[in-house]
Amino acid sequence: MDRGRDMAGGVLRGLLKPRAAPVAPAGGVAVPPPPPPSLERAVAGALARAAERTHGLALYAERIRLQGLSLAEIAETLPEGGLLAVVEGPGEALGVVALCPLAVAALIEMQAMGRLAAQAPAARRPTRTDAAIAAGFVNQALAEIAAATAALPFGAGLEGYRYASHLDDPRPLPLMLEEVGFRAIDARLRLGPGGRREARVFIALPGPDAVGRKLAEPAAAPAPVNPPKRPRRTLAAAVAAAPVPLTAVLCRRSVTLRELRQLAPGATLTLPRAALGEVTLETATGQTVARGRLGENDGAYAVRLHGREDAGGAGPQPAEPPIADLGLPDAFRQETMTAAASAWPRPEDSADDTLPAAAP
Repeated sequence: MDRGRDMAGGVLRGLLKPRAAPVAPAGGVAVPPPPPPSLERAVAGALARAAERTHGLALYAERIRLQGLSLAEIAETLPEGGLLAVVEGPGEALGVVALCPLAVAALIEMQAMGRLAAQAPAARRPTRTDAAIAAGFVNQALAEIAAATAALPFGAGLEGYRYASHLDDPRPLPLMLEEVGFRAIDARLRLGPGGRREARVFIALPGPDAVGRKLAEPAAAPAPVNPPKRPRRTLAAAVAAAPVPLTAVLCRRSVTLRELRQLAPGATLTLPRAALGEVTLETATGQTVARGRLGENDGAYAVRLHGREDAGGAGPQPAEPPIADLGLPDAFRQETMTAAASAWPRPEDSADDTLPAAAP
């Protein structure tokens, strides 16, 4: 019994005994390195520091989701009605940072009043002024995330991204970004004291492989010292590049005033059968530049243009075509002109200006 008690006491004394400090190398004190933070925790802390340093805004991460997305998937993940900021990094790599309307409103309130309003404002479409106010937070957030994840594989190639421009519409985004893999950060946040407001920040940056390829591309050849002068753009070239709106006219018909007043949505207009094959393309002034036939292509109405001989773009035809053989010799025409000339008196034969009578 005493032996068992002594063994139990030895175990307790071993647990309560302070751990020995690590052996210090010569000339210093050994301090064990802290465990590396998780990636989600590092991103959450970076966003909180960015909001505090730029706008004095308290920010708490509710959920951080890290994933890889394709270019097509980015457009489906953006916050609805949010502010879209295009960011540029090393090698002209482009990414996007999207802030939800509540996040943009919080940044504006902290910039203008130094505090959040009691109630969140109604959502509205962000403007370029809003983008200019949020640009500081975007730059600071990117810098903080790059610094916090520098020692992790996710943070490879994240440094150097800065705010570049603002997009009013997300539709041009797939045309601006390259078709590469993107690292996406989808952060659900709480803003203000006690986290009374919800917000969302979405960040998509090219993957490290895409950034490495951009940096490995050979640099463009330097421009010559005395580059050749470009030819000046002429007025004709400028006018030729001007847009000309065209209107497709299916048919024109005259109606009475009574018929015009009876027109309503859903009314049926009877058109001649030949109207489908006599569609005209006209300018704003009514000039016909082409003719064609109405048809369908890929589920949409389309006009198949006729050949140039049927285009009708040369304007109205004259009432009588010109004589095409005026420059060729014609015996009959020569005799007619000689007889007409002989009917006129010569100056030496007549002293007055009386015209000869016309032959019956």
